[in-house]
Amino acid sequence: MKFTTKLLIAALGLSILTACGPKGPSKEQIAAEEQAKVVYEIAKEDYNKYTEWRKSANKVIREVNNAISTIFAEKDPAKVIEMYKDRAKDLSDVSNKLNEIQFSDSRFAPLKTKGIEGFKQLSELFSESTKYITADIPNETRMNMVNRRNQVINAINKELVQIEKDVLQQINADAKKYNEIRSENDKLRKGE
Repeated sequence: MKFTTKLLIAALGLSILTACGPKGPSKEQIAAEEQAKVVYEIAKEDYNKYTEWRKSANKVIREVNNAISTIFAEKDPAKVIEMYKDRAKDLSDVSNKLNEIQFSDSRFAPLKTKGIEGFKQLSELFSESTKYITADIPNETRMNMVNRRNQVINAINKELVQIEKDVLQQINADAKKYNEIRSENDKLRKGE
């Protein structure tokens, strides 16, 4: 009987300790998880906005590149000028669309700035090309214009890719931090 009583007292004491012990994460741990989630969600949303814009920008660049051969084949200077103006407008529209996007995460500011500046510069190059349109455009002039535009496109793309890479690394670090905090809190919630 003494043994049974001792066993009951020990079991009762253990259940009291278990019941009174910590269950789940602390308020600070929950707050840290919520804050990490918000940071990650904002970055993820902004990244999705940016990648949608980037897809449309890449599509316009492909369309512009495809139009170049048509422009070169055209003999009527008025039509060539109109084609260049249309391509300049297309590129300007890409810049304007990026300018309209509101990013909540400040890490997207350099991407936005570089994209806007880059596509404005391309648009200006196409507008400038109209100045050289005459009845007979020397091939050297055409090639110089094409090379200059290609250099600008490559430089802009290279800079954007590097900035994108840096931002993506930071977003991935945010996601990792959030997942680690959430995992630890989940363990506490389960009582592990």
